[in-house]
Parts: sequence; C-alpha cells; structure tokens
Amino acid sequence: MNVVFAFDDFRLIPARQLLLAGERPVRIGGRAFEILRILIEHSGEIVSTRELIDHVWPNTVVEESNLKVHIASLRRALGDTGTRQRYIATTVGRGYRFVGSVKRLDKNPPSHSPLHSAFPREHEPITFIELIL
Repeated sequence: MNVVFAFDDFRLIPARQLLLAGERPVRIGGRAFEILRILIEHSGEIVSTRELIDHVWPNTVVEESNLKVHIASLRRALGDTGTRQRYIATTVGRGYRFVGSVKRLDKNPPSHSPLHSAFPREHEPITFIELIL
C-alpha cells in the first residue's frame, strides 16, 4: 500500500522519497526528507530533538546544530520564511512539531498514474550520500 501525506499544495510520498509542490519535485536531502517524514507522521505532536537525531543519524554522534541546519533547510523548502511558522514549529528545549493540516491518503496508484509517468525514479531528489558515490 502506498501512503501519501498531503498538506496544502504539498504531497510527501515516503515510498519514493519524494516531496512535491503541486506537480513539481522539491529538492531536499535524504536526512531532511526523513526529518520531515517523521514530523508529518507525528503531526501535532512534539518530536524530541533526541528522537529525531537518533532516528536520522543512528549510531552516530551528531551535534544538535546539524539538526537545526536541516530544519532551517526544510523551512526554506516549504516556504516557512516569515515570522509565523506554517509547518514546522520549535518547542524550545523539547523538539519540533509539524503544525500544518495533514491528510493521509492510503492508496495503490495504477501503474499509469501521473506520479509514475511524470516523475520516474531518476528525477527523485539526490541525497548527499548519492552525490559522494
């Protein structure tokens, strides 16, 4: 079963590691994508800084500043550039929360669906690790 999370004009498709703004792919890195996926799956709940770091950087010592850089990148990609955060809110000393209205769509798109034909695998966002290889 394919799950799609929709919020405003965005769609997050975890199985394809794809974030769309309308029909246009949004280029974000693999770790930023994973942070966004976790926040959306726990929409409205505070996800602690420690939980995010442990999940996104397993078995690695990472400074909290690394997470902050990825959160800032996500905010820019989502258009959260003003004083009011539309999607990702910070709870000081605790973590982050996805505050946008999210719809979860569970469906199996047919093989001829626009998502499959318009965005083949080679057009998915490139992660930092893929760039190194």
